[in-house]
Amino acid sequence: MAVSAESGEEAPGLRSKKTALLWSLLGTALPTAASAPLVWKARGAPDGAAIILVGALIIGPSLGHFYAARPGPAFAGIGIRALAGGAVAVGGLAAGSEQGATSGSNAMAAIGAIVGGASLVWDILRAPHSAQVHNDKVRRGQVGILITPSISAAGVGLLATATF
Repeated sequence: MAVSAESGEEAPGLRSKKTALLWSLLGTALPTAASAPLVWKARGAPDGAAIILVGALIIGPSLGHFYAARPGPAFAGIGIRALAGGAVAVGGLAAGSEQGATSGSNAMAAIGAIVGGASLVWDILRAPHSAQVHNDKVRRGQVGILITPSISAAGVGLLATATF
């Protein structure tokens, strides 16, 4: 729970900018640090360490946005990094083919690495902003309506819930 700027007390529903940053930073750095040495050491077929490394690099930077209840920026970053990782993989596979690496495959891998790295850094650094945007919405008391399926003694229907 975060502290309200107006009262100095904890306010329900607020998210800490520091916690959002830590989720993104540590959610990327810790699994990467733990799995990367194992991946480089193995240099073989993908194993558990490689899966953890890829997951940390693709999903880890978005964890702060998920914490801040902003799945839009989180999924956008995941998508960008997944596409960039695909470009790196295609470029790397081309290097291992019979034809070998070409300038096109090298460029694809390099662009993928640059875009993926930039997206990773961007999402980590923007996690506190996501918390701030969430907190601003909570403070303004935005109204939201949630419609969910409902099963009751009266039958099947929809239940609408308003949040203030």
